[in-house]
Amino acid sequence: MIEPASIGTLLRRAGRLIVRRWPLYAIGTLVAVAIQFGLLFAPGISPEVAGVVGEVFAYAPLTAIVFGFGAADYVAEAVEPAAIWGRIAERVWAVVVLDAAINLLYIAVAFGVGAAPVAQVVGETGVLILITLLAFAETHAIVAPDEKPARLLADSLLASVRITTTRIGYGRAVAVVLLPFLILLLVPRSWSVAVSALLTVPVAALTVVFYLDCLTLAGSRTK
Repeated sequence: MIEPASIGTLLRRAGRLIVRRWPLYAIGTLVAVAIQFGLLFAPGISPEVAGVVGEVFAYAPLTAIVFGFGAADYVAEAVEPAAIWGRIAERVWAVVVLDAAINLLYIAVAFGVGAAPVAQVVGETGVLILITLLAFAETHAIVAPDEKPARLLADSLLASVRITTTRIGYGRAVAVVLLPFLILLLVPRSWSVAVSALLTVPVAALTVVFYLDCLTLAGSRTK
């Protein structure tokens, strides 16, 4: 049976994935930031709407790119970049849909529970628990082989729940969900767009590393 890798080891692996493709990820981040700021300064669009639209249509595709290339680099597959881009193009819709659904759920709960602080805390906690259970759904949507389009969303949701209902998987899911959440809570609101942009690639790289390591552990236990 394979022993779980330490957090330090997984962090180093994620760092190596970023370094290997840093020009691609840097360009992707700049494009996402440009889209986000374009929406923020566009007339007639509220900052809240601009934030959600930018998250869904700028940062979600960026995470899909990190998942696709990061997974190939992690397992050292000899895959042509064109094939990786092809898979990302075929499946990025699922990442966009999942990201949009999570953002809309968060907004619906925030408005639905009322303005009372206790209700807001309870509502946010419930959403965070659900997001944690689905922490690896977007990764699975891009990385998993032989997925049929009609089953992609359902299989991705189920795969994430299977991983996050294990002790190791849930702990890692909490890390990738709460880390950016807590960082954004601590920084001034005026910095949130820039900080969110800078966190996108590292969090995505760490997520794909956690996901693939959990699959390796699960495979070793079924042998």
